[in-house]
Amino acid sequence: MREICFCDYINLDYDTSKQILAIRNLKHVREASKNTDKISLNSHINWIKNLKNNQYFAITIGNSVVGGVSLINGLWGIFYKNDIDAILKLLCAFIFFENAFKKIDTIESNVKINNQNALNFNLFFGFRQIKKDSEFYYLALKKEDFLNLENSTIDLLKKIKKTYSIKWA
Repeated sequence: MREICFCDYINLDYDTSKQILAIRNLKHVREASKNTDKISLNSHINWIKNLKNNQYFAITIGNSVVGGVSLINGLWGIFYKNDIDAILKLLCAFIFFENAFKKIDTIESNVKINNQNALNFNLFFGFRQIKKDSEFYYLALKKEDFLNLENSTIDLLKKIKKTYSIKWA
């Protein structure tokens, strides 16, 4: 059985931290981020040293680091490297939401106006637009809306999830 692991950044080894940084510094990830600058390895390592538990997670599938996800004060963010299959992106987000909704009732997302893919990704999971300004869509997903999602893709994600071992480390 393949494993999907959500590994807390503060528990990552040096090599995995470097892999996460390499993905974070990819052009498509930077352009979707609030901070669009490339981040140096030294800055990244120092930033990780100051993190609290259970805020930022590396996503690994098998032995491969595929992306990162965060949840800070109810605000979530996610990024992936280029070559990840769309269904795996959805699956990792789905699993992350299931876990998050064990602890909180609402998840928020701020999506850049020009990032239609991220907007559609969030809307797929039931996020609703709260407001919009010249830079961002402000979205929220309520636990009840997520738990009541019904469509063929959600059904498929539930089936695929059963074929993976899920680990939080």
